[in-house]
Amino acid sequence: MNDKHEWEELVDRHLRGELSESEKERLAELLDSDPEARKAFVEYAQWDTRFAETMREDGDSLRKPDVLLAERMTAIRERLPRTTLLRVLLAVAALVIVTLAAGLFYQQSSADRRIAEIKKNSPRPIIEPPIARITGLSGSLI
Repeated sequence: MNDKHEWEELVDRHLRGELSESEKERLAELLDSDPEARKAFVEYAQWDTRFAETMREDGDSLRKPDVLLAERMTAIRERLPRTTLLRVLLAVAALVIVTLAAGLFYQQSSADRRIAEIKKNSPRPIIEPPIARITGLSGSLI
């Protein structure tokens, strides 16, 4: 029996109240050692609570608990990969933004250094062309 299957079986049996003392200890060890397991356990418990409330409200006694468990597990499995994919895409986007910002910063600083080196190594001072020439004054400017 692999760990994931064991984990799902322990959680399912815990929610149905069928665990022995040794199994309860094993589940507690898994929850203590793995934060992701704790998060998944809370989600499983929330799903179980919602389904139990729905069953009580609807009074649908024709559906078996095993069918509910299968639906619950399928819904959780479908939701988790999308969340993981979204987190990976957000991390990649953040990395691209940081890389672009660092590249722009480096480009600006190296351009400033090149201009300073050209001015320093030039045999004659670089005279920048004038922006405008005043050709006359009139009125209160005189």
